[in-house]
Amino acid sequence: MEDLEEKFEELVKKAQEEANRKAKITSNIFLVIKMLLQVIGLSIIYFKLGGWVTFGLFIFINGMNIPNTRNENKK
Repeated sequence: MEDLEEKFEELVKKAQEEANRKAKITSNIFLVIKMLLQVIGLSIIYFKLGGWVTFGLFIFINGMNIPNTRNENKK
């Protein structure tokens, strides 16, 4: 009976590790997509309005996202 419990605990542990690994991969993919969209948007603004406006927007956007990033890292 104990052998079955040990096997069950081992399977649960493996499943949890696999789920954590998949969550990390998904998180990294979303980060890359978010950064790509930000670069595209800022490059459009740069070509239409200029460098200082783009720099100000970059600082503003990243300043607004600091609490979100901090909360994501705590999870």
